Amino acid sequence: MADKFPDLDSSSGVVAENEFNETDFLKREAEVLGDEFKTDQDKDILTSNISNVDAATLENQQENTNNDVQNNASSNHDDDDDDDFGDFDQNTSTTATDTDTNTHEPSQALEQWKEVRDAEIKQKDETDKQAKNNLIKEATADIDQFYEDYSKKKQVKLDETAKEAEEFSKQKEQFFTQKDTTTWDRVLQLINTDDADVIGGRDRSKFKEILLKLKGNEKAPGASGY
Repeated sequence: MADKFPDLDSSSGVVAENEFNETDFLKREAEVLGDEFKTDQDKDILTSNISNVDAATLENQQENTNNDVQNNASSNHDDDDDDDFGDFDQNTSTTATDTDTNTHEPSQALEQWKEVRDAEIKQKDETDKQAKNNLIKEATADIDQFYEDYSKKKQVKLDETAKEAEEFSKQKEQFFTQKDTTTWDRVLQLINTDDADVIGGRDRSKFKEILLKLKGNEKAPGASGY
């Protein structure tokens, strides 16, 4: 590209063109005027300008040649870099593919670990389930035993109460059917005459004295009962 589009910063071509135009102008002027106004310095100027033009032209050609060589070398280097990066990308892609394959394929040790873990979890679940069933069974048995014991105790208490009620009924019947006794005699049986005469601030001595006087008196008021 450099040979088609010269460097914008380079001014060698412009300088050479200016020098060439200046030399050409002097030559035409010398041809028109002839030797009338010719001096020794004109020859030096013409020679110097021609030398400068040739040097500038040669330098410009040499720079163009160097630019072509550098451009070709740079192009070859870029091609080599592209090849190197292409190989690197291919190797990287292959390595990434291998890595992905290895990553997605579980190892045998991992599979064994998963199997052991699943077996342990299953065993633990079965153990917990069995323990729960045993706990429910024990709780149910305890509740049944509690109600059974409660029912037995309740029945025993009912039996005792019924027996006591029967005894009380017999004693009451015997108490009221005693022979050769009056009502006041039976009242004295219910009262402990040995108790203190004063209980709770109340004097019972007079009441006890009256009952003792009524004892055995069949003619006393209320002695025959009801």
